[in-house]
Amino acid sequence: MIPIQNIYYMLSYAFRVLNQQGYKKLATEKFDNTLELMAEILIKGISGQIKRGLEREYILQTEELTSVRGKLEISESIKIIV
Repeated sequence: MIPIQNIYYMLSYAFRVLNQQGYKKLATEKFDNTLELMAEILIKGISGQIKRGLEREYILQTEELTSVRGKLEISESIKIIV
């Protein structure tokens, strides 16, 4: 069986949060099972995301390029050619 602390360090490295203060103290807490640890990491991660803001918007940009990039709009391209 993999020690829970090892799983924590692997997850922390994967999420690049090992050095963040809120996560560091998790390493000293005792968890009965892996599920509790993962739930706590998820809670802290979601809380941080909510503080930063959940909404992100994309800015629609269209321009004529010589190479393919982004989403192809076939019907619009045919209209331009015809």
